Amino acid sequence: MRNPRYRQTLLLAASYLFYASWGVIFLAVLIASSLLNYVWGRLLRRVPTVSCLWAGIALNVLLLGFFKYLAPLASDLSSGAGLGHMLHGIVMPVGISFWTFQALSYLFDVYRQEEAEPSLREFCLYLAFWPTVLSGPVCRLPEMLPQFRNGSPPTWDDLSSGMQRLILGLFMKLVLAELLDAGIRPGQGVS
Repeated sequence: MRNPRYRQTLLLAASYLFYASWGVIFLAVLIASSLLNYVWGRLLRRVPTVSCLWAGIALNVLLLGFFKYLAPLASDLSSGAGLGHMLHGIVMPVGISFWTFQALSYLFDVYRQEEAEPSLREFCLYLAFWPTVLSGPVCRLPEMLPQFRNGSPPTWDDLSSGMQRLILGLFMKLVLAELLDAGIRPGQGVS
């Protein structure tokens, strides 16, 4: 696809479908966070003050803290009735730390007045991009945006390099990681 907008839409739809396979509620939290951070970034671009930046940081930390710390606390408190019992069913969205840190990275870039000005589609793709959404790495938008906007199709060299990385990664995961795991657990041999 030569048109970057079509490719971005396709990648975003695929990323949302991939993420929704973990739970539609998780996808709703990701989309809500994406919209909140996009709007906050636009506000921060118009009003580049430290207090506006800190408010955006606080919103992200509150969201992350709610799922990361309130849910486990609720399970400790769930033996009785009340708040702990109501919050007992909360489950942390997969990869929330990574996309929250990416959103914070975006807010810092906007505050420093970096040149990246994504569209809403590009920003949502940046946070939901399926290769990074679950376990990182945390990427910066100025590095990702040119790749999202590139209209040229991949070359054979790109595909070859990608396949080499995929094969190397599978080897490291399926062979080396298993050998290291066997060495960590005394008394168990390699199967």
